[in-house]
Parts: sequence; C-alpha cells; structure tokens
Amino acid sequence: MLKKIHIISAATVGFLLTVLFLLALTLQLKVTGGVFESEAVDCSTGWLDEQGNETAVYGIPGPVGSTVVFSHALDGSMLGNKSLCFVSHNIVFSVYVDDMLIYDFYPELGGYYGKSYGNYIHMVELPEFSDTRTLSVKGTVLIVGGTTGFEYMTLQNSGEFIKELTRENMWKFSVCLLTFAFGAILFFFGLVENIRGGDAAETVYLGVITMMLSLWTNSSTLLLQIFTGNSATLRIIDYAVLCLLPIPVLIFVASFTKNRKNKLLHLFIALSTANFLCQFIGVPLGLFDYTDITFIDHIMLVLGLLLITYLIVKAIREKLIDRSQCSYLIGALGVIAFTGMTDMVRYYMGRSVDSYFVTRIGLVLFVAILTVYEFGQFVTGRMKLRENELMKRLAMEDTLTGLSNRTAFVFYEKDLQSRHEGKCLFIHLDINCLKKVNDTYGHAEGDKHIISAANVIKNSFGEYGRSFRVGGDEFFVVIEGKDCQENYARTLEKFKALQTEYNEREDPPVHLCIAHGTAEYDCSDGNPEEAEKLADSRMYEDKRSIKATEA
Repeated sequence: MLKKIHIISAATVGFLLTVLFLLALTLQLKVTGGVFESEAVDCSTGWLDEQGNETAVYGIPGPVGSTVVFSHALDGSMLGNKSLCFVSHNIVFSVYVDDMLIYDFYPELGGYYGKSYGNYIHMVELPEFSDTRTLSVKGTVLIVGGTTGFEYMTLQNSGEFIKELTRENMWKFSVCLLTFAFGAILFFFGLVENIRGGDAAETVYLGVITMMLSLWTNSSTLLLQIFTGNSATLRIIDYAVLCLLPIPVLIFVASFTKNRKNKLLHLFIALSTANFLCQFIGVPLGLFDYTDITFIDHIMLVLGLLLITYLIVKAIREKLIDRSQCSYLIGALGVIAFTGMTDMVRYYMGRSVDSYFVTRIGLVLFVAILTVYEFGQFVTGRMKLRENELMKRLAMEDTLTGLSNRTAFVFYEKDLQSRHEGKCLFIHLDINCLKKVNDTYGHAEGDKHIISAANVIKNSFGEYGRSFRVGGDEFFVVIEGKDCQENYARTLEKFKALQTEYNEREDPPVHLCIAHGTAEYDCSDGNPEEAEKLADSRMYEDKRSIKATEA
C-alpha cells in the first residue's frame, strides 16, 4: 500500500511539473515600458516589383536562377529600435535602403547541401533616419517551389521577434520533441530487451519509425533553425528521412505480419537503398538537387503503402495475425499514411511553409495508438514471462518441500562437469525410518516427516550450500568453494541441534533422524559421479551406525 502511495505522489509531482512547464511555454509576461512596448509593424504587404505593381514576396514562381527585386516605402519615424525581421526560403539576396547595402545573405552551398539551404531566420538592423526612404530586396531564386521567398516580414525588436516565432512554433516543436523522445525510449528499450534475450524486435522498428517521422515533420517548425543556426544540414536530414523511411516501416510490417521472407519486401528495401545512394551521390556531384527528384521519393512512398496493404491482407487471409493486433496496425499506419498523403497533395497544389501540418497531427495519433498497443504487448509479454518463470520454477522445484528437485540437480550436475577448476563438498542425506512412519501412521504423517527434514536441511546448510530433494527420503547438499570443509564444520552442529530441537518441540511418533555422508569433489576431475558414490557410501555407513546405536 505504501509503495502505491509513493508512486501516486511521484506521478502527481511529475504531472504538475509538466503542466507548469507547458504554461511557461505559452503564457506571456506582461511588461510596461522598454522594448516590449513597441508593437511590431507588419511588412508582409505593400511590396512593389520592378514595374511598380504590388506583389507578394512569398511563393515566387521562379525559374531557378532568376533575379527578383522588391521595394517598399519605409517611414523612418516608425523605426525606433526595430529591425527588419523575416524568414527566407530558398533564395539568396541583398537588402538596401535607397542605394546603401545594409545586409546580404549568400551561404556557401553545393556538396551535400545541394542548391538550397531550406529556410533561415534574419534580423536586419536598419540605419536611423526620419524621412521616408525606399527599402529594397534583390534576390536570386535557388529552387522552384511554393515556399520560395520571404515570410513573417515585420519591423520589430529582434528579441521580440524570436520570442514570438518561438511561441508560435513551440507546440509544433513540442509534438516533434515528445514523439522523438517516445521513439528513443522504444528504440533503446527494445535493444535492451533483445540483448537480454527477449523478443522486442518490433519495438526497435517502431522506435526508429517514430524518431524518423518526428525529425521529418520538425523541419518546418523553425525551432531547430534557431537552436542550430544550420538549416542546410536540417534540409539534408529531411530528405534522408524521406528516402529511408519506407525501410523500417516495411520491416516492421513484415515482422508483424510474419512475412519476413517475402521477396517483394527485399526488392523494395533494395530499391529504397538505391534511391538513397543515388540522391546522396548525385547531389554532391551536382547532377541534380534533392527537390528535382522528390517525386521519386513520393512514388516510393505510394508503392510502399501498396506493399504494406498487400502484406496485411495476405497475413489476414492466411490467419498469421489476430484481428485485435491487425486493428492496431491498420489504425496506426492508416492514420500516418492518410495524413502523409494529404500533405503530399498539398505539396503539389501549392501550400504554406508548414508542409507537414497534417502529418504532424497524424504523428500524434500514430504515437497514441502505438502507445496503447505497446503497453498492451508489454503487459501481455510480462504475463507470459511470469507464466514461463512459474512453469520453469515448478519444473525445477519439489512441490512438497520447496527445495530444488532431481531435475534441477541433474542440470546442476552438468554445470559442475563443465567447470575446469574449483572444489565443492557433496553431502548425501537420508531420512531414517520413513517407511515405518508411512506404514504405521499414514502418508500424511510421512509427508510431515519429509517436510520437517527438508526444513532442517535448508536451515542448516542453506547459508553455505544448495539443497536438493533427489528421492522420496533422499536429499543432496552441495557446498562450493575452497572453504567448503570449514563451512561444513560450521553447519554440522546446527544440523544436529535442529533435529533435537524439532523432536523435543513436536514429539513426533517416530523421532526425526537424518543420516548423512560427505565427499569432496575437485571440479578439474570432470566427473562428479565418483564423489557422489563415495558420499552415498558414507551416508549408508552413518545409517548403519545410527541403527546399531538405537539397537
């Protein structure tokens, strides 16, 4: 009961801290005065092209390498301590006030970076002036796509811009971070279970899938760009995940549906690997950019989805999985497939910079379904493990006395034979007059006699040795170690005293008397049978001696 109270207390504290942390991420501190008092000025509209026509600065159609010029009238009285803050996407550029260059952005690309850097956060400090001047941006398009251009264009204090950008994207980043952490837990837990001899391969696959999905959907949250300052590397991760994602998904489904040897599976894994190698060899050589062959990744995802459907249907028809397991699998993969395909359609139809918005929602549902499934599997696995342990224990344990039985002794004997050094002492024990007890007073009294003998043996030798019941009235004790003779001497007086104490306390109709014999065994001999026979012979000598004394 006390343990449950402690668990509930700790869980309550953890839940409270989680809530407080989430509140810290979402609640805004109200401040009067200082830089916080200056409000942001929206500069996303009012831009003119070279012909003087109003134009949008986001979603530039291209073509690749084309030069674009945007201009905006800027009233110096609105500046104060504000900077020009924005996020650029797939474009290099320079910023001017009238004809004065105040900022330029030309990252070193090529190699694995490809032709673009993805997106980047900028805070451009503006010169002080009081009249109206022309703010202009001259850029070169790097890739063609719906996300080329400038977003979040505002005049704002740079610290406030970062804070608001962080707050706006924090929930997206939190989803990705939590799912990545969940995937990492699954991944490492599965590895540990497999190392320990368990069967947790599917848990490893699920962990990898979850981590990959969280990385993939995180690219548009901008938080990692703030933390790392290297959006080009994040872009590489994005495309690497897109290429490799089908592999762990299909391996998981194949394992789940008992289709590991399916030839189509191996062919698809080979194609996905070839696609990855093609991209990450061709891009550094300058043959193409990642965006040029994104359609291939999308085709592979669609083909992978069809193969997954085939494997599941095949498993159901052949009754390789039960319906409850199948419902979890179809539910989780169905959600992530539907949301992923939705975002893919949005990609080709033209969409905002957050191209993984729907997939991110699907990711939460995917993780929720898998959490329920994995928890159920964990509980079921633990129950089966306990059942196996119980069956193993029952197979190795004498049900009457609780000591290890003859089967356990046989395994122990084989272990001794496999050793090449060390020594131990064999003690063979036998209950005197057990047949007389059974014949005269019944088997219930005989069982009581056996249990009492087992308790005496266990309490006498248990501290130093291992006790076995190897027959109806026979027991065997093994004391290991170089001090086995000394330890035996320590226990012998207790062995005799416990028999006397039991007889005086219980006064059984036939007093308990246990004969015993010993023999030392050197493990380098490799054959314990001779020492066992010697202990057995000495036990019978002791038995005869006891009978002679009683006579």
